[in-house]
Amino acid sequence: MRAGIFYLLTVLVIAVYGGEVCPFVDSMGIVKWLGVLVPVFAAGFLLRWWLFPRWLAKVEALRKPLVQFRLEFGWFLAMGLVIALTNLAFFAFPFMSGVFVTVGIVSLGLFAAIDLALERERRLAGELLAGGEEQPVIAGSFAPFSKQMSAFAVACVLVVALDVILILRSDLAWIESAGTEGFEVAGQVVFLEVGIVFLVVLGLVLNLVFSFSRNLKLVLENQTAVLRRVSGGELEGRVPVFTRNEFGVIARYTNEMIDGLKERDRIKNVFGKFVSPQVAERLLDEEGSGVKLGGSRHHVAILMSDIRSFTTRTEGSDPEEVVKDLNRYFSEMVAIVHAHGGVVDKFIGDGLLAVFGLDAPEGAERMAVAAGEEMVARVKEIEGDLSAPMEIGVGVHSGEVVVGNIGAPDRFEFTVIGDAVNTAARLESMCKPLGVSIAFSEAVKRKLGEAGEKWRSLGAHGLKGKAEAVEVFGAG
Repeated sequence: MRAGIFYLLTVLVIAVYGGEVCPFVDSMGIVKWLGVLVPVFAAGFLLRWWLFPRWLAKVEALRKPLVQFRLEFGWFLAMGLVIALTNLAFFAFPFMSGVFVTVGIVSLGLFAAIDLALERERRLAGELLAGGEEQPVIAGSFAPFSKQMSAFAVACVLVVALDVILILRSDLAWIESAGTEGFEVAGQVVFLEVGIVFLVVLGLVLNLVFSFSRNLKLVLENQTAVLRRVSGGELEGRVPVFTRNEFGVIARYTNEMIDGLKERDRIKNVFGKFVSPQVAERLLDEEGSGVKLGGSRHHVAILMSDIRSFTTRTEGSDPEEVVKDLNRYFSEMVAIVHAHGGVVDKFIGDGLLAVFGLDAPEGAERMAVAAGEEMVARVKEIEGDLSAPMEIGVGVHSGEVVVGNIGAPDRFEFTVIGDAVNTAARLESMCKPLGVSIAFSEAVKRKLGEAGEKWRSLGAHGLKGKAEAVEVFGAG
């Protein structure tokens, strides 16, 4: 449709322009001149309609606009040459007359070629947004947007200047022949002709500015829309890459960034199944600056849980049943730890080590004890789904630990190390002889405030590895 409009416009403009720049065309009369223009442009349009889609189908997506520009411009040049040769062969026109007419046709062809190439860009963008085309990769030549606009501006100026010069060349000769008496009238006619040329070119330039701005708006709107969704955590959007300038590169890098974020989320999701999601996020955050061995001091609450008589349980059960029970048990326990703001550090056989207050120590002890209570209660609720009854013991202690990467440069583990961890393990082992499900230290009791009033003292006990006895609190 747009190509047809340009072809029709070219015929109309050249019908007038030819007579203005070439006395020989003027001598033919408008009917005979149209008799030359219309068949050539009609045949050219039909051939274009048949050939161009076949030629462009063989071109990679991002090169289609550039190739279409070259085809369109070359096609107008070819039609101009055909008309010039027709005039030369059938009407004995001078060679320069054909050149003048060809210049006019090529000038209009330049605007048509640019506009149709921009239309090709928009069509490619629509196909990409609709998901009908795979995102192309920018390769080969790169055309900066600033150079594109500079070339466009220079071409427009040259076209206007050349067409005006050709018109003035013809009109000056006419003014000279008109003499002094007809000078004023001739001057007015020349001014009118130049004005019409400017109006036609201005309309064509404004159309191209509109086409450029429409494509630029499409790029920027999609770019900002996708980035807005990415900032909200949505990583499914893509920016269409349909230009070979900076905007195409920005779109490509945006898509690569989205792919990287999706890969990071995938890694975090998989990694989070082996360690706590919070731990996975910490390690991935460190990856950018290089994961290093070592750690830092933190005041935390440590919770250690263990299944009573687990060894005996495994001796009398099928391995598949034991694994099934452990998976159900740990699924429930991990959910409870996370619900209370804790981080599961590791599984130790049938035991679980959790850390509370890793990022904010305030209230860590209350969260740990509350998690322990819910864990004990939850085990009783799921006993019916297990192959045999289950009881657990929970030990809680708080203090300073070193949190970080422990091990060797090529094999390390994110964990917590310190006396608080050992003490929590010893308190857990005291649950069975003391006849309680939860046991915690006086250090934890002091942090519970009014919530700690319901817990009773179980006396001071010597714990393995501790020089002094530790007062233990708990309940069955």
